[in-house]
Amino acid sequence: MLFCTLKMGIAAVIFDLDNTLIWTKQSDANAFVQVARFVQKETPSCNAEEIVSTFRKLLQSAEKDPENKIPIDEWRTQLWKTALNSNQNEEFAARVYQLWKKLRLEGLYFDEEVRAQLKRLRLRYKLLLLTNGDSQVQREKVAQIGAEDFFDEIVISGDHPEPKPHPSIFKTSCKLLGVEASQCVMVGDSQETDIQGGANARVLATVWINPHGKQPSSDYVKADYTIKSVLEIDSILQQLHPPS
Repeated sequence: MLFCTLKMGIAAVIFDLDNTLIWTKQSDANAFVQVARFVQKETPSCNAEEIVSTFRKLLQSAEKDPENKIPIDEWRTQLWKTALNSNQNEEFAARVYQLWKKLRLEGLYFDEEVRAQLKRLRLRYKLLLLTNGDSQVQREKVAQIGAEDFFDEIVISGDHPEPKPHPSIFKTSCKLLGVEASQCVMVGDSQETDIQGGANARVLATVWINPHGKQPSSDYVKADYTIKSVLEIDSILQQLHPPS
């Protein structure tokens, strides 16, 4: 649902990060494969795939300390130690964590087409990167891909009271850019956080990145536009804001 007339035009485009501009899931999957090989080599008697599977479940259950008392690196090292159980000591768990962290970061980058697109869009619009997650974890990703060279502002939910889809983080983002929400387009792969969040904030339009053509959930608002790749966003922006 478009929340205002198109006469105002677009002043800014807000992008999600993970699995919108970079292939986080793919990088994670590749990192886990390599970590499993390392664990199996160092501890032949263990079931490395089972250890990795256990870690993934632990991580999904609690990515960080719920009480925010334990630093993220220490917390995730402890998750690996729990997954390894009695197979290895804490020193080995720390080695596994550092390897996993290094591999997953190394797999993150902007495709050349995405880099060119962001440079092109920034000539016409203000660009903001809005990502949910732990501040340290997301900032390491931002540094890895050199995102600061492509965006006017970068907002990480870990630095703010509420994450997407809460409208407060969108209000903060718009204030940083000096624009109204009704002048922004929100682009992301999550219907729950990006599309619902954009709707909650009453942005001009929402664009859902849906590469595999999955059915939208009735639990959340429907996106104004659905595309398979972020590279298709140009045509939508031209529809909303034709060149003068």
